[in-house]
Amino acid sequence: MSEHVQPLPPSAGVSTRQLYNLDAEGAVLSTMLLDSGRYGEVAQLLPEEAFWSEANKWVYRGVAELTNAGERVDIVTVAQWLHGHGKLVVAGGTPYLNQLTDATPAVANVLTHARIVHDLWRLRLARARARELLAEIDTGEAFRSADDTQALLERAEVSFGRITHQSATSPVVLLREHMLDANQQMQEAVARGSAVRGATTGYPALDAKLSGLQETNLYIVAGRPSMGKTALVLNMLARTAAAGEGAALFSAEMPGDQLALRMIASEARIDFSLLLNPIRLQASDWNGVAAAIAALEHIPLWIDETAVITVPQIRARVRRLKAEIAAGKHPVKCGHLRVVAVDYLQLLASASEKKGQTREQDIADISRGLKSLAKEEDVAVIALSQLNRKVEERPDKRPQLADLRESGAIEQDADVVMFLFRPEYYLKQPDPALEGFVEVGIAKQRNGALGTVKLAFQKKTMRFDTLADEGYDEYSDWQDT
Repeated sequence: MSEHVQPLPPSAGVSTRQLYNLDAEGAVLSTMLLDSGRYGEVAQLLPEEAFWSEANKWVYRGVAELTNAGERVDIVTVAQWLHGHGKLVVAGGTPYLNQLTDATPAVANVLTHARIVHDLWRLRLARARARELLAEIDTGEAFRSADDTQALLERAEVSFGRITHQSATSPVVLLREHMLDANQQMQEAVARGSAVRGATTGYPALDAKLSGLQETNLYIVAGRPSMGKTALVLNMLARTAAAGEGAALFSAEMPGDQLALRMIASEARIDFSLLLNPIRLQASDWNGVAAAIAALEHIPLWIDETAVITVPQIRARVRRLKAEIAAGKHPVKCGHLRVVAVDYLQLLASASEKKGQTREQDIADISRGLKSLAKEEDVAVIALSQLNRKVEERPDKRPQLADLRESGAIEQDADVVMFLFRPEYYLKQPDPALEGFVEVGIAKQRNGALGTVKLAFQKKTMRFDTLADEGYDEYSDWQDT
């Protein structure tokens, strides 16, 4: 079954509610046999497994395959298809097909009937998952340790989240509905007096290129180690949150206290190494630390430091956080969650249950999952990514899309790919002209132009700022010499 949720038979001796409606299933199939042109809209709502009756599943599959093949759909062709697949008897034979067409349902009501079938299917999925959870709890599997209990509860949340998102609303919408949404977004941007449609990055030059961080988009921030990827994303999230937009960071690499120290160093403009060895801090430094903490403690920025986490688990936690924000359960001012960041993509665990799957296939699943997260939860997703070593073999060391590590699917799924490049990192001899100079190269943007944004990186304080001199030389012919 879809979503890997298998319905279980009712337990012996336990009274269960009848979670199926054969009349509604028959009405849907009757309409398909009389007017196969309605199959497309019904198929948007009903997968084959939504039917409770085995006979109805096979009739529906026959209608689907004949329709998709461009063949005529009627009693004769469906019966022939069932016979060819050895399922005519299972499907009740031609007498049952005749019975379906004799019912002559109101064709106009087919979507109402389909929604009844769909809702009962979701209830069966929920009941099945609840029984599985009860079985795990009753056998004591959930109580071996706190980690086991947490894992069970998170699996439950993910499972029920999947069922929740099996919406009975058709995703097929008239163009005019989308046009109204697009017009409203443009009007809101005009009312704000800003060209930025999404959440701000905190860097005007980058916002101008991207039009801000937009919901449903997947942003990849990639670079070789020590380019400042984590520092840049932390700076962006802090500035997004300071503007009142909710942001969340899932860090599989660094613990939360280290991330907090980095943010304090950036806000206070204090050498990060001093915060690691605070006995060296002067009184003026402590004043700066106190001011930074005061500025940061009320911004709507959340951090999850789980070391091993999957995309479904991130989705469940994002969904929960959004619900808590809407219910006002957090002591910070926040309208809603706008940006979710992951540090970093290659450290996420695979949720796939396929045996023998390669790491490239795992990364492809993770990449698709992050894009799905952005669309389903209506948030901008930023994922940090490592690059392979081929970039080191080129004279100018500038990253290219082919350098994305382990999977071309990352490039395919991303709406925007940005590369960080610091020439000074590769120099054998220091060059004051290149100190702190960073190129943020936009190598892919599905709905915008490519280009380079120049920023200044103060490595000691983990802080990115806009360059004072926008005419800074891009060193297009720079080489490691």
